[in-house]
Amino acid sequence: MTGSRVATLARRGGRLIALLAIAGLASGCVRASGAPESSQAPSGKSTTPTQPGASVLASVTAPTSPVSGIVPWVDRPAIAYVWPTPRPYPTDARPCRAADLKGRAGDVGAGLGNTNLPVDFANISDSTCLLTGEPTIGGLRSDGTLVPLPVSEGSYFGDPGPAANIAPGGVAALNISGADACPAALSGKQRVYPKLRIGLPDGGSIDIAARGFDTVCGVWISRFGVPADAEPATDPPLSPLTAQISATTTAMAGQVLAYTVTLTN
Repeated sequence: MTGSRVATLARRGGRLIALLAIAGLASGCVRASGAPESSQAPSGKSTTPTQPGASVLASVTAPTSPVSGIVPWVDRPAIAYVWPTPRPYPTDARPCRAADLKGRAGDVGAGLGNTNLPVDFANISDSTCLLTGEPTIGGLRSDGTLVPLPVSEGSYFGDPGPAANIAPGGVAALNISGADACPAALSGKQRVYPKLRIGLPDGGSIDIAARGFDTVCGVWISRFGVPADAEPATDPPLSPLTAQISATTTAMAGQVLAYTVTLTN
């Protein structure tokens, strides 16, 4: 009985030693295939330890080289935009006389309760002249009676361009503005003249068709300007980035809606 028990224990002890040996070999294989125990890394490998709190998964799956096509982020302010400096225009010509000009009124326009009658003045003379300043305005009745109209300087629609010399065949312009939402206009009153007489700053006048321009709310006048010399409208340059959003077409009330915005250079 005792000999049999000793033999059994011996057999069990042999199997235990064999299992421990196999476990040790397996441990050696795992260690060999994983990171080395030594703190000294092989040549070309980073020795930076994982920071406290860093994701173990991130440290394992992080790429060892930059992904092709991705531009690193540069944290710096954009270059300040400098507005273009307006170029000066020559204004040294003689004053335009009424005989030098041919006036023509355009169609009446409107915007946000304001009305506007644009007027062009073509230089029909054989020399350069200059229109500058603000003119006077009068309404001409059908019988030829002139009714002076009080005017306010400055049009809601702005000046048509800068003051500049007008070469032969060139055109200057003027904005004659009014309104259509004052109490008088809203009550149905009108004050329309068949023609308007524009008094030039240096003397003389030009008559133009009023084209139904209503003066009942008052008259505002711009300065003379040359539209051809107006600076083109400029905006700051746009960002080279384009944005695209990826999201589902529906969303559940009370649920988080996740979406992705992709910026492309």
